Amino acid sequence: MASALKEQHAVFLGNLDDSVPKEDVAAMIKRLILQASGLTVELAAIRVKHSRPSRCLTAFVNFSSQVDQRRTLQTLSNIPVIPQGLVKPGRKLKVDIYKPKFSQPQQDNFTNGDSFFKGQQLGNETRILEFKRGGGDLRKQLKKHLAKYTCAFLNSQGGTLMIGVDDTGFVQGVHCDRAQEDQTRINIDDIIHQFDPPVLPQMYQVQFTPVRDESGIEADLNLKVIEIQVNHSGRPDTLYETPSGEVYIRRDGSIRGPLRPKDIQEWCRLKFSNNSDSEDTALKNQVDNLQERLQKLESNRQELDSSNNNDVKRTNSTVCTIL
Repeated sequence: MASALKEQHAVFLGNLDDSVPKEDVAAMIKRLILQASGLTVELAAIRVKHSRPSRCLTAFVNFSSQVDQRRTLQTLSNIPVIPQGLVKPGRKLKVDIYKPKFSQPQQDNFTNGDSFFKGQQLGNETRILEFKRGGGDLRKQLKKHLAKYTCAFLNSQGGTLMIGVDDTGFVQGVHCDRAQEDQTRINIDDIIHQFDPPVLPQMYQVQFTPVRDESGIEADLNLKVIEIQVNHSGRPDTLYETPSGEVYIRRDGSIRGPLRPKDIQEWCRLKFSNNSDSEDTALKNQVDNLQERLQKLESNRQELDSSNNNDVKRTNSTVCTIL
């Protein structure tokens, strides 16, 4: 796990494009800061890393003074043009002040390196990311949240529900020993298997991620973050229902539902309209391609006829010469 920033004057940048190499992202950030605020930042002061929960790159830029920090924050927050390739497609550049409360653990005692530390900040909720604090009776928490958020993700773009993270994005963890973990998996499967239409096993994954204390030591071996990742169904013409027959959809970091009949009718109308437009566009493209191929064939045929006519003329001329 990467070491934490020791500087107290840092700016956080989020929603960066994870398809671009980290060193290229750092170089773009350096140029952007120079362009926006006139400050020259060394590449060593820019740390770029991948945020697994947010599915993007994030960056921390260190400054020697609070004045430079505030200046950069203000200019980047209002910059009209962002360099192409810096921000992940479909998202907006997120800029904020980084305020570390404590140092992140320097060493990783887990062999796979897949863990959180208590108090770690995971960013904000998004259209594909939902946080729930959890605590108390875990089975009641699942019953309260799992069905409607899974349904909303299935009916939208997919997403991840993280239980054990508070609404502000800080990791807290929930108590879950091995027996509870096994039972929780059974409870999750039981709820999702009651959806209509059926949800296939490959359409969701469940992961229990360990949580360490601030010093990097496992103060509680049974402290976990439960991640339920729901994949997009791939069926744009289908609405999924919860076991209780309710329908939810995801919109900009929140869910709508249970939908009323007229809401579902409007959803179907929009989907049908979009699908029809897509089908019309696809059909038009096919027709254009066919017309282009026909034009090429006609052109080839004319060239062939012209060539044959020339051959005939040459043959006639030769016959006349012989006569």
